[in-house]
Amino acid sequence: MGLKQKAPGEATYLPDESDKVQLAKVYDFLAAHEQAGRGGITPRYFLSGIVAGDRVELPRHAYEVLRQVVEAMQQGLPVTVAPRSHVLTTQQAADLLQVSRPTVIKLLDGGEIPYVRAGSHRRIKLEDVLIFKDRRREEQYAALEATAVDHADEEDPQAVLSDLRDARKAVARLSLAFEGIYRPVWSSQILKELEYGETLKLIKRGGADPDVAAERAAHLVATMRSGFEDAEVSGWHSLVGTYELPDPDDEHVLAAAVIAGAGTLVTANTVELNPVAARRAVDEIAGRSGRHGRTLTFDEVLDLLVHRYGMGAAVRCLR
Repeated sequence: MGLKQKAPGEATYLPDESDKVQLAKVYDFLAAHEQAGRGGITPRYFLSGIVAGDRVELPRHAYEVLRQVVEAMQQGLPVTVAPRSHVLTTQQAADLLQVSRPTVIKLLDGGEIPYVRAGSHRRIKLEDVLIFKDRRREEQYAALEATAVDHADEEDPQAVLSDLRDARKAVARLSLAFEGIYRPVWSSQILKELEYGETLKLIKRGGADPDVAAERAAHLVATMRSGFEDAEVSGWHSLVGTYELPDPDDEHVLAAAVIAGAGTLVTANTVELNPVAARRAVDEIAGRSGRHGRTLTFDEVLDLLVHRYGMGAAVRCLR
């Protein structure tokens, strides 16, 4: 197991090959323990030494932390342990919520999160930040459910199935974002095109009234904006036209991804992807890495796309 110190009291643990077999055993044991049921028995957790009887009981919270660590390392992912104070600065709250500091200031000024002043600085209770985080997640899921499209019985079954497949994919992606697995980013132009495309899809495939279709599409985009206050990026206009994509209308997507330091692109258009331009984009993403983690090389960005996002076929075209 590798260890990389980041700051006093904070450390990142990197799993190595020697850990994998033992971590797999621990993970299999934990999974089997849950699947077994053990109905009616209150679970107890212990940390054992090498001598028989040398053990100490773990509180449930400590067990849950250990389980998360084991699950992540069993998948080969680094794990950061970062002790937090019960009182946070606005920047610490922003890091915890995965938003920018100006967004946190906006939430405080809007009364979304309580705070107190210490001189000229604002201080926020960790508990209040976690309460807001849970509340926001519930609101995000509720808003996502409200975007569901109802289909009439007489509609084309193939169109209905296609819509349901698209909806499941969208729900899966946004649900992962709600849980903080990844941070979505987009530009105003991307949302504009999404709204236009969703409107056409509802009219052509679902037979919706144009006004109703436009209203539903606008509601979806409004939900995305309100659910991820910090996702919209700016400053991408100057990069449009520099990537020589076959379709110039796609330039703004790549430009926004580079400005945001995105790790991957979510798009339905893979036919017109220019490998040369894509490699240039990967170079820029690698060059912009390091702001929220370690600096990545070109090959490390590609490895990330393969192992974390399953983009093996696309990466093979870039190597």
